[in-house]
Amino acid sequence: MMRGLWRLTWLEIKIFLREPLGVFGTLLPVLIFVVFGRLFGRQMRGASTGIPRALSVDLPIFTSLLIGVSAVSSLVAIIAIYREGGILKRLRATPIGPLTILTAHVTVKLLFTAVTLAAMMLAGRRYR
Repeated sequence: MMRGLWRLTWLEIKIFLREPLGVFGTLLPVLIFVVFGRLFGRQMRGASTGIPRALSVDLPIFTSLLIGVSAVSSLVAIIAIYREGGILKRLRATPIGPLTILTAHVTVKLLFTAVTLAAMMLAGRRYR
């Protein structure tokens, strides 16, 4: 099972990277973070009393929600595309079970979420 899982995960990573909109959606929170860091970065370094609530509290929450929503919505979209295209029926004929297929998709989403969080941490160190 593990061999099939790793092969399917690697295949799903390659398929995900082939779609430019998926990669853009993964990096969108980092882009938003960098833009707001450029616009308001100097104001944030000063006294904390002058920082608007939208930047100090709402922006990190918004970015976290955006990461979660993009991961879940892309997972749903991919499963729907696979079902519409008949790929799930073809995968039923293989020894790979539905749990392995779902695990591979979730692993890919978690991997790219980790990449997004790492990129945000690196961008945050830049504006610290």
